[in-house]
Amino acid sequence: MPSNGINISASMMQLMNSLNTMLIVAMALVVAIVLAVVAILALRYTVLAAIETDLAQIAVLKAIGAPHSRIRSLYVIKYLTLTAVGATVGYAAGQPLAAQLEAPTTLYLGTPPRTIWSVGIPILAVLVLAAIIVGFTWLSLRRIGRISTIEALHSGTSASLRPRRQRWRLSSVRRLPVQVWLGAREALRPSNALLLGVLALCTFTMVLPTNVSTTLSNPQIATYLGVGQADLRIDVRTGVQDLATVEKGVDSDPRITRHTTVLRRSYKMSTATGGWETALIDIGDHEAFPMEYLSGRAPTTNDEIALSYSQAQDTGAKEGATVTVRTADGDKDLTVTGVYQDITNNGHTAKATFDDGAPALWQIVYADAGSTQQASALAKQLSGEYPGIQAISMNQYAAQFFGATGSQVRVVTTLACAIALGLSFLITMLFTVLIVSRERPQIGVLMALGCTRRAVAGQYLIRFGLLALVGTALGLLGASALGSPAIGAVMASRGAPDLQLLPNWWLVGLVLPGALLATVIGAVALALRRLRTMSLSTALTTGE
Repeated sequence: MPSNGINISASMMQLMNSLNTMLIVAMALVVAIVLAVVAILALRYTVLAAIETDLAQIAVLKAIGAPHSRIRSLYVIKYLTLTAVGATVGYAAGQPLAAQLEAPTTLYLGTPPRTIWSVGIPILAVLVLAAIIVGFTWLSLRRIGRISTIEALHSGTSASLRPRRQRWRLSSVRRLPVQVWLGAREALRPSNALLLGVLALCTFTMVLPTNVSTTLSNPQIATYLGVGQADLRIDVRTGVQDLATVEKGVDSDPRITRHTTVLRRSYKMSTATGGWETALIDIGDHEAFPMEYLSGRAPTTNDEIALSYSQAQDTGAKEGATVTVRTADGDKDLTVTGVYQDITNNGHTAKATFDDGAPALWQIVYADAGSTQQASALAKQLSGEYPGIQAISMNQYAAQFFGATGSQVRVVTTLACAIALGLSFLITMLFTVLIVSRERPQIGVLMALGCTRRAVAGQYLIRFGLLALVGTALGLLGASALGSPAIGAVMASRGAPDLQLLPNWWLVGLVLPGALLATVIGAVALALRRLRTMSLSTALTTGE
């Protein structure tokens, strides 16, 4: 009740439980938007590859007088049908997955009523995405009008679709093998920008949710829970267990390297509007386990106080300002020394060192142990020796605080990585097929000059491998620069505007880039199987 703490209402319970939901929704929306962009870019390669494959038929239709609009309508009907089928199957397949992801949320927040908006908005989103895809198809098919009929009938390639080439001479770089030089030169063509962007977006799609997942399992996540980084948290209930006895036992244990006690008390604090609101203030030594502050530092004297971000917003106070706290000794003016992030207790907390003897709502002992294993063993031992206390490692505390969020994020991360790798494979293979179709005459010339099919294939592997490396680097850079601000923008309303993701560098720097590179190489190798059936005479004469 308000006289003994914070007033807890149903709306506040929903607000606190929505914290985990907002984190998942923010990450899922970012991934969905990126994947939608990648899908639209993939459509471009699909259309261009289809045009190159059907170039002879298109040339014949144009030669006998078929209008461009009729030829274009054939492809539009084809991709409109594919889009309709794909949108229907995707919407139907997404329903059970959505229900599974919503289960933990509805467990705590309840099942929302089914309205025309809850049913219509997902359908409208599918229709809008389908319309965008058809629109991009229509724009891509404008290239049919620029195809040279004579050139297409003669060589089997479209001169209008052939990229412009710059005169980069092999003699200027003599130390590189010929095939390596050719592959590197082609990789730097501006026409590869779209594939480069797709690979960068796919990398971003994998790295962002992975960073969120590793952040939730990192011990440093405690810095966003309003406390410093410690190994052990011991809650001693008032009236159930004697705090001094627990402190003596902790102090005498040789496995504990340092510890401190914090008393959380309820006070009234002045607000920016001139009123008074309840504020939870942690009283104790806040330098024993220092926190990361958005600005300023921890309080060190009895006339200083540090505020959480949300509490600072309510009081309108910044570093150096003064706030009034109504204590047992009367109103006390305290100087704000710093502002920190805190997403617990609705983000409204503060830290100070003064002691007016007011009853404590919570008595918490923070401690460091020699290792993580010792911290877990200590938590179990202390819980058995002192009935009524709750001893838990900070890793377990953070996991319990976020509840089912960690498992949900891992599900989203797995799906995002699988979809991103699948799209990378598909788009790379389509792009390789398109490029090989365009460059059949050039391949024929190389084979006539004595190049083996393996050497030609090696040139393409170097070409696309270099694109994969650059795209991965751009994706990692984008995730590093934009990931934390994107998540922090959502979490600002919950008291953590500067939430920094804590990546596992072995995972995002080695495993995920390696998986993407292997996927790209595999797609290119599969697409290059057509080189086995390409003869020298047909490549030089008809391009087939």
